[in-house]
Amino acid sequence: HNLAYPPEQFLCTMAGAAEVVIKLIWDEDDPPFVPDLAVLHTIVWTLMCSLDGAMWAGITWSSLSRVQALSKLSALQQLKVHLIDMQLVETLARLLDQWTSEQGALVLEYALLTLLNLLTVEEARYRLYLTGIYRPLRSIVLGDEGATPSAREKAVLCAWLLFEWQVEKLELLDAKVKELMIVHEAGQRELLALHRGKASWHNDLLAVLEKMRAQRQALQDKTEMQQSEIDALQRALAREQQNHADDNRKNAEIIARLEQRLLEQDAEMERLRRDAREAREELLYWKRQGGESVIDAR
Repeated sequence: HNLAYPPEQFLCTMAGAAEVVIKLIWDEDDPPFVPDLAVLHTIVWTLMCSLDGAMWAGITWSSLSRVQALSKLSALQQLKVHLIDMQLVETLARLLDQWTSEQGALVLEYALLTLLNLLTVEEARYRLYLTGIYRPLRSIVLGDEGATPSAREKAVLCAWLLFEWQVEKLELLDAKVKELMIVHEAGQRELLALHRGKASWHNDLLAVLEKMRAQRQALQDKTEMQQSEIDALQRALAREQQNHADDNRKNAEIIARLEQRLLEQDAEMERLRRDAREAREELLYWKRQGGESVIDAR
């Protein structure tokens, strides 16, 4: 924040210095330094500006210096992923598509070398596949626009790496498809077994349900029969109770008549006793009278 120059001017200076050092004293086995990610992004960005023909930081950029530095930086394993994330693969595909012999054979060779270094990463192959790189690679391989034999060899290697990756992915995809087919077939068999089991269970349930219906019908018939018997017994009990009530009423009347007759008989017996007593008294009287008469007669 305390720099006297704008940040982009500072980044351009650092990127230019890094490119000079890379050109002069770069050693791939023992690099003297690893550029900061901001400097690395500046180099890639200036390459994009060169392809667009746009000025940045007041400078018109060329592709040669950029790809020359990137061809060496892309060989470092720790920078490959960062360069891929900075869309360097897509930028190089644009460069190959726009390249003409007027730009120089070195630009093409350095671009292809950078691309070869990045294609060791699977993500770079996938991104290159999405760019539709086949037409420019075919033109280079066929020697159109004056491509050098070295560039053509590098283009063949790029195409071969991309084709190998596609074949590998296709084989992997084929294996996955076969696995999915096996799993699908196993699932279908299991589903068929489940359907068969479901049908069997359904038939068993229907049989049990039919049996339960028959049992329910039999129980219902038995219940109706028992209800009919209960109704008949209730009617018979009602008749018996009515008959018993009638018998009780008749018996009560008979008992009342018998009691009345007993009372009458008791009264008659009392009258008879009284008459008998009077008759005995009268008999005794006449006996006494007869005795006295006999005595008097004597």
